[in-house]
Order: sequence, then C-alpha cells, then structure tokens
Amino acid sequence: MFCKKCGSKVEPNDIYCNVCGNKLNSEKNINSINDSSVSMSTLALIFSFFIPILGLVFGAIGITRASQFKNYKTRNKCIIAIIISIVMIILNYLFYDKIMAILLEYIETQ
Repeated sequence: MFCKKCGSKVEPNDIYCNVCGNKLNSEKNINSINDSSVSMSTLALIFSFFIPILGLVFGAIGITRASQFKNYKTRNKCIIAIIISIVMIILNYLFYDKIMAILLEYIETQ
C-alpha cells in the first residue's frame, strides 16, 4: 500500500503516512478502530456492574473512540455504562456498612 500524497510505502494498519503525515483513508483502518470502540463499550457495560471504576474508564475511552467516527449507538452504550457505574459507586458507598455487617454476622454464625 502506498500514500496517495507522497507515494511512500505504508503498512496496511497505518492511519497516517510516516513520511508526510497524510491521513490514509483505508476502510480497514476505520473498521478496526470502530470495532475497538464497540468492544470498549461492551467492556464498559460489563464492568460497570461488577467493578464500577473500570466501567468509568472503559466508558470514557469508548466515548472518545466512538465520537471520532460518529458512531452514536456505541457512544450511547458508553454513556449508559458510565451512568450505571456512577449509580453502583453511590450504592456501594451508601450500603457498604450494612453489607459488611451482614457478612460478618454470617461468618460469626458459621
């Protein structure tokens, strides 16, 4: 594959030409980055329930990647994951003492 602007050889996975900096409009590059934003949104949704901090991180990364390619469905999934993560963090903060008391009581009775 060659750069359309300067004619230098570029790798198939390159987004920019290493010589002139021209943006390469390879459909494969766009699809691979778009796919990574979809997988990032899926990870964000999964982690938002179990490890909310990771849900926030993956959600933020997914939003930035999805916004670059105007993939609004994926961006919305990331926003939902961030909202769920925030709710889970608040619930953990509010009910941590009660949950720990129940667990300690259960452990002592065993």
